[in-house]
Formats: sequence, C-alpha cells, structure tokens
Amino acid sequence: MSESGEQRTDERNLPVQDGGTSNGEIVVAISGKFIWQAIGAILGTLVLLWAFDQASGIVSMVAISFFFSLALEPAVRWLTDRYEWRRGSATGVIYVVGALFVVFMIVVLIPAIAELATAIGAKGGEWINNLSEFTNDNLGFEITDIDTAADLAAGTDVALQDWAAGAFGTVLGIATTGISLIFNLATIAMFTFYFTAEAPQVQRAVLRLFSPKMQQQIGWTWDQAIIQTGGYFYSRMILMVINGFGFFFTMVAVGIAPPIYVPIAGMNTDTNPPKSDNGIDSATGIPT
Repeated sequence: MSESGEQRTDERNLPVQDGGTSNGEIVVAISGKFIWQAIGAILGTLVLLWAFDQASGIVSMVAISFFFSLALEPAVRWLTDRYEWRRGSATGVIYVVGALFVVFMIVVLIPAIAELATAIGAKGGEWINNLSEFTNDNLGFEITDIDTAADLAAGTDVALQDWAAGAFGTVLGIATTGISLIFNLATIAMFTFYFTAEAPQVQRAVLRLFSPKMQQQIGWTWDQAIIQTGGYFYSRMILMVINGFGFFFTMVAVGIAPPIYVPIAGMNTDTNPPKSDNGIDSATGIPT
C-alpha cells in the first residue's frame, strides 16, 4: 500500500472529539432533562421575584425596625449595665416613655396650639411690640413697627388654626380609618422590641452563617452601626431639648403667659422642620 493510501486510512480511523466533528464543525447536544431544568430555573426565578414583590411591605417594616433597634440599643445597654435590668424590661421602659410622649403631644400640645392661635390673634401685636421695645432698649435695634406686628399676628393666628385643625383631623383619621397604618405601626413596634430585647441572640444567629473572618468584620460593622445610629439619634434629641428650652426661656423673658409659651416651646423642638408645598411650615404652621 502506498504512503498516500496509508495516510487516508489513518485519517478515517482518527477519533472524533466530543462536541465536534472531524471536519471542524461543533455539535451541541441538548437533552430533554436540560430543557426541563432551564424551564424550572426560569419559573423558580419568576416565583421568587413575585414573592419578593408581595413581601416588599414586610421587608421594609423589618428594615425600619432594625434601624430603630440600633437607635435604642445604646439606651438599653446603659440601663442593663448601670442598673442590671433585663433587656426586655429596659426596652419596655423605653417604650412606655415614648408612648407617654406621643400621648402628651396629641392630648396636650394640639389643643394648646389652638388656644395659642386665639391668643396670638388677640394679643400677638402687643407681644411683638413688647419684644421690639425690649430689643430697642437693650440691643439698640427695633424689630418691627406696630402695623407690621398686627399683620404678622393675624397671619400667624390663621396659620396656627389651620395647623391645629389639620393635625387633629389627621389623628382622628388615623383612629377611624387608618387601620392599615395602625397595623404597620404595631408591626414595626413588635419587630423593634424583638430586635432590641433579643439583640445578642439575633447577632449570634446571624454571625453563625459566616466564616470566622467574616464574623469579625460583620461584628465590627454591626457595633459601628449601633454607635453611629445611636449618636445621631440622641444628638438630635439633645438639640431638640436645647431648642425647646431656648424658646421657652425667650417667651418667659418677654412676659408671655404659661399656656402660650409651653406650646411654642413644644412646636420648636424640631431642629429641621419639613416644609409643605403651600409655603406653610408643616411643623409649626407658620408661613415660611
């Protein structure tokens, strides 16, 4: 047999590699099992996306509750370390104080602001004139004249009346029709209480899911989140107290009656009040 014949015989006997042919073409074999697996993966992904969309509300509430628990953690640690309270008791005390503050704001502050609006409409111009005389005698400048003071008092009277009516109506609306909002608030409060009271157990359960190296990094991040969140939360509270007492003593200095300067001080505890679209400060009801 010639050399050319032997070469053709060897080429015919060469093995064909998987996924290809002897002439260089690539053959892809897809089995029925692979097709069903791909369909199952696509359907499973769609189901997971749908479930996440349906549970987005509860996921958001859990995230908010976790943030609140980080803010409460420094106070709970202080009570447990200083007075050796149980974490559940310390968290419960903080909840009671917060609930009393909310009740005070609703029951006392809103009616007092309505009374304040009436008093400002009647005597606001006189108070502004007294303040103007005080600054003129002690600081050497006059705030405003009599006509401007009267106009400012009248405008503030209307704005405060509208603010108090709107706030009271909002509270009544929540109590009568806002069932879903009440449920959401109760859910957030429940998760926050659990995350705060059982914080060490929750942290250990989360860290068990990771390697020792990752546990150190996540633990350090968790502690820093508590420090930074608590620092922001309590610093804002301190600023609110300073701001409120500042207005309180200012009103006392110019001779305003106690039923008037108490709601003014309470209204000005917000150090960064939001503004509404109609040009009225939504925290104080005063035109901006």
